[in-house]
Amino acid sequence: MEIQKHFPADVTMDKPTFLNDTEVDALLYAYFQSLSMPVCIDEVYKKYETRVDKALIPTQKKAAEKIRVKSTKTYKKHLDQLIDKGYIVDKGEYYVLPDQVENQFLGIPLETVKFLVDTVKEDVIKVYIYLGQRFKFAKQEHRLYSFTRREVLEHLGRNPDSKESGVYINNVLDCLINNGLIRIVEYSNGKARYLRLVDFSFSYNSNFIE
Repeated sequence: MEIQKHFPADVTMDKPTFLNDTEVDALLYAYFQSLSMPVCIDEVYKKYETRVDKALIPTQKKAAEKIRVKSTKTYKKHLDQLIDKGYIVDKGEYYVLPDQVENQFLGIPLETVKFLVDTVKEDVIKVYIYLGQRFKFAKQEHRLYSFTRREVLEHLGRNPDSKESGVYINNVLDCLINNGLIRIVEYSNGKARYLRLVDFSFSYNSNFIE
């Protein structure tokens, strides 16, 4: 049975979320998800919580290297921010990754989570979650999903009007395309350019690259 890891995927813009809060380190969160295990806390009602045993986490130096930050101080700062915002709870000997609200999470296979942790930057993970959640909603409503680069940049909390942001989002999308995680088609309605998300893959081994 495929192991799924649930990632926060609230795509609203009227409050800080996992996706639009620039202080949230999605790569660190994904790293913790890759180490997590479900633990039964109520046998009668079959209730589980997602835990990360601190014994499984290497030294802070190695953990910092894993998520590609420059120092243990930065690693600790990013972890504290995830704790302060409620995405991780410190329980002493272990951490808890709280369950996400229904319809506000995206389940990603463990092997894909590990691949993302090993190969990409945190904003690539955020864009992947954002597009996956939007694509999921569109499929549920039996419609196609199209988006703009501005839309995605705004949901990352980035300035969509800067030239640097334009290059940046193209690089992020190229990364997802080249790893077989998304397939898009660009088109114009005469006034603006749109990107239609043709396919979204939960497996980086897919053959979606054209």
